Amino acid sequence: MTASDLMSRYFHRSVSVPTRRRERLLGALPMIVRRPAAIAVSDALVSLLFDTLRAEPLLGRTFERLRFITQYDEDQDGRRRLLAFLFDDGRETPFAVAKVQNDARNGSLQIEAAALTSVHGLVTPELQETIPDLLRVHADSRGEVLIVSALPGRSAWLEMHASLVPSRYVRGHFESAGRWLAAFHEATRQDEETTAVHGDFWAHNILHDAHHQGRNPIAVIDWEHFTPAGSRYIDLFRYPLTYGQGYPGRFYRPLDAETAFARTFLERNHLARAVRGYLHSYCARTGIRRPRMAAAFRELVVGSAAPGGMTHPGVRNLPWTRFLTMLDASSGSVFS
Repeated sequence: MTASDLMSRYFHRSVSVPTRRRERLLGALPMIVRRPAAIAVSDALVSLLFDTLRAEPLLGRTFERLRFITQYDEDQDGRRRLLAFLFDDGRETPFAVAKVQNDARNGSLQIEAAALTSVHGLVTPELQETIPDLLRVHADSRGEVLIVSALPGRSAWLEMHASLVPSRYVRGHFESAGRWLAAFHEATRQDEETTAVHGDFWAHNILHDAHHQGRNPIAVIDWEHFTPAGSRYIDLFRYPLTYGQGYPGRFYRPLDAETAFARTFLERNHLARAVRGYLHSYCARTGIRRPRMAAAFRELVVGSAAPGGMTHPGVRNLPWTRFLTMLDASSGSVFS
């Protein structure tokens, strides 16, 4: 098996998301992996990444022997980004992941670099293994580069959307996320409700490793919204809220926000049962009482419904006022 075959297998298992039923049944189309010399450097983000890697060997690796899988996207604020997985020649899994963006003024990648340094100093060695190590950060007039260690696993979000039967993953996704979050919050606890906060704790940033073999089965990435002291409920409620909003409906049709909110928090179904178990496990591991948790959830919805109340791009456009009406009118919820 060639190096390209190995990297392609990694891409299809861990990164790609089939968009059609046929692709889910048969697998995604083949991809081409090239050496650095064969990748066009006319793109400004590629050029910035390559210049950063050439300037100083990364972990003693020669630039010419590296292999890349690259993807382009835009983040929630409209910044153009390049995501690159860095491989040693002939290896199936990457040793590092690079993020490059063309907005140096924002400074979000430098913020994430500082956050990674900070959080590693706050948590236990066991949790340190689930958080990327900072390898390189660079910024100039062209943009920013952040390179971190690659951790095993596939994001819960991609796993959900790539599956023909996403319901098979729901319970495991919530169980592992709840265990990790409780351990993280307890390790950084300052008082009953103040802990360190990841700030963007949603399924896309949770990597599940199906072959963990004794290691922690998940890893947590994308730390640019980290704060060393905040409300534990920001992370706790963001995970089920965004998971439910993204969970596919029948025949993979997206649900409207109100229906998704009801299915996640107010109804009796497999998703709500997983959320209930997630909250119960978190309470058991942290000592938070369920009535206080229910009150905190309502406080979050009320605050988010207020003008200017929710600024995070992932959730700021949700119909929070309607959510509050539904919550108050419901006879039961996952907090009951």
